Amino acid sequence: MEQHLQAKGKTILYGDTDSFIEKRLIPEDLPIGRVIDPKKFIEKQEYIKSLYSADKNSRIEIREFKELRYATCLEFGDSEGFVAVSETGEMISVLKSPYSKMQNFLGIAFANAVMVGGSRLDCYACDNLEPTYCRRGFIPICKIKFDERYAQKMAKYYSSHPDIVFFIYCGDPVYTYWQKMNDGLYMAWDNYEYVPYIKEIQELIGAPVDGKDYKFAGKFRDMIWGKWNGGLKREFMFRPNKLMNYVCSNAKRLDGWMH
Repeated sequence: MEQHLQAKGKTILYGDTDSFIEKRLIPEDLPIGRVIDPKKFIEKQEYIKSLYSADKNSRIEIREFKELRYATCLEFGDSEGFVAVSETGEMISVLKSPYSKMQNFLGIAFANAVMVGGSRLDCYACDNLEPTYCRRGFIPICKIKFDERYAQKMAKYYSSHPDIVFFIYCGDPVYTYWQKMNDGLYMAWDNYEYVPYIKEIQELIGAPVDGKDYKFAGKFRDMIWGKWNGGLKREFMFRPNKLMNYVCSNAKRLDGWMH
């Protein structure tokens, strides 16, 4: 049965495989401490408690609660999982309840996030997240060293200091994404050492190394997403060494993205 999802004033068609999705758009006048649900309001304290629980289950990407204020939030099942996509297309929060029995939650969550404009994300290089996201159509572009300024104090990996890796979506049309993901056509890389540190790119293009690695890496990733066409991204998707050689060799030509 065909269903429709309203997103940013547009109607998006999606299939029955995602029939249990419910869209949550947080209104501008909603108090900062609340996330809206048609059945009940979830207090900020409850939400943070859920983050703690999910973190113990190693299935979470956490952002500050205030970043969810204007995001498109998707809920799956009976509060079994959530994903939030910012107005600019960044997937800023992925959360699965430790009590959820949902199968293939990440696949379902990512497919629906892409439907509402999700195109970029970053994550810690731990818990096998890099290959997990690659298998869902996202390509690593650059990375930065661990920086405690951006670390979540509640995260169990805080003491292990993993890198932060920045990804972009491969660009496949939404209507083919779910099928390709289920067919295993998105594959993990063999070696994530190919992914360059943003400082290497900064040095290559003569940009100042000012300690703002996270901001610079995000900007570089967004530039790659904005200037590359989908065909080019797919061409390099499973050839990481050539992809990174291309990124580095063309960085100087992609002018204007730093300003």
